[in-house]
Amino acid sequence: MKAIYFYDPKTKIFTSVDLIADDEEMPANATDIQPIAEDGTGLYDPKWDGKKWVGLTADEYEDVHKDDPLPDGEIPVGPSDIEQALTSLGKQYADTEEEIKQLQKVITAIAMGGNE
Repeated sequence: MKAIYFYDPKTKIFTSVDLIADDEEMPANATDIQPIAEDGTGLYDPKWDGKKWVGLTADEYEDVHKDDPLPDGEIPVGPSDIEQALTSLGKQYADTEEEIKQLQKVITAIAMGGNE
């Protein structure tokens, strides 16, 4: 048995891996060359160029996939715009509550005849 690596016939982008018998014929859209870089590390979006797998840099991958939807159950990195707005409003509310408390103290002191 040997591992073979499939790629899309049109785009040449890696799609899957499977096992076949050693004497079985290689499918047209597959290779037995593992989709890894020359240094043995993984590739971002590996693509078959006819002789070897090539991939994107980490920055290129991030740029290409920045608008991809997250898989179900995955948590987004960082707060959303709505979460940021709610946090800002919460801080404004807390600041306003503190100002009200300070003003109430001043009003109470004035009403009791103090000069605060």
